[in-house]
Amino acid sequence: MSRFAIALVLALAVVAPARGKCPFQKSCTKSAFKCFKTKGACTDTGPVGGGFSVCWANGAELKQTPDTITVLGKKGKPCLTGTIGRSPTGEFQMTFVRKHKSYVFTAHPGGTKSFTCPNGKVETYSGDDFRAGEVCGHIPVEGIGSACTQGGTCP
Repeated sequence: MSRFAIALVLALAVVAPARGKCPFQKSCTKSAFKCFKTKGACTDTGPVGGGFSVCWANGAELKQTPDTITVLGKKGKPCLTGTIGRSPTGEFQMTFVRKHKSYVFTAHPGGTKSFTCPNGKVETYSGDDFRAGEVCGHIPVEGIGSACTQGGTCP
């Protein structure tokens, strides 16, 4: 579940899609994740001590333990923190906090995913939306470390 968690939550690419519109262009998460900008080669440490890290050449990094996620922007500057848990109905959830505002990600049965914004608005997305989010460089997606060097170390 650890690798699944981080894969859903953190942004990856910086290139705009060749066609189509980014599904997260008007999302409340745009401000939450704007500090996470990756650039250069990346390394996925794989499982280490109950967690793992994915890091990039510019200092951006994702660190996950069984209960938390720490997101560092370029040059290792703190960006977001998150806690991992379950909703009252048992769905996988991550709660991210940035500038005292909470963004709650929930993975629903059937494959849809949602973010509950700080103002209470719920935005629901499909798995395809998340994959498109990788291309437009905005939103966390599945497989964030899949294109990285596997098994290395992060600073």
